[in-house]
Amino acid sequence: MTDPHEWYARAACKGMDTNVFFPERGVLVAPAKRICAGCEVRDECLEYAVREGPMPGIYGGASEEERRMMRSRVPLGVRREQMHRARLAFGQRMREDRDRARFGEADRSRKADYRRRKAEG
Repeated sequence: MTDPHEWYARAACKGMDTNVFFPERGVLVAPAKRICAGCEVRDECLEYAVREGPMPGIYGGASEEERRMMRSRVPLGVRREQMHRARLAFGQRMREDRDRARFGEADRSRKADYRRRKAEG
């Protein structure tokens, strides 16, 4: 694992308003996640935050709660590609949970129609 001082110099958030990444309770975290999505050191940042334990704020595009869930599923000290796979799997589970809440378990055809309409624009 690299020292955060080595990769932070290349981070998209360097020099930005920290309030974006450490929002008050109830404030949207989407702006911070958008910045993280295009950051070249996102994996290093996320790996650092997961390894260091509970820290407030958005790191590597994940909130404190999301990182806590990742830690419970991924052992500490994993390599970057494992973190990437864990993030993708976590996102898929979140989408599935959201769809179950939105449509219910039995209404799969309605969900398929919704996704098709959304994809068409």
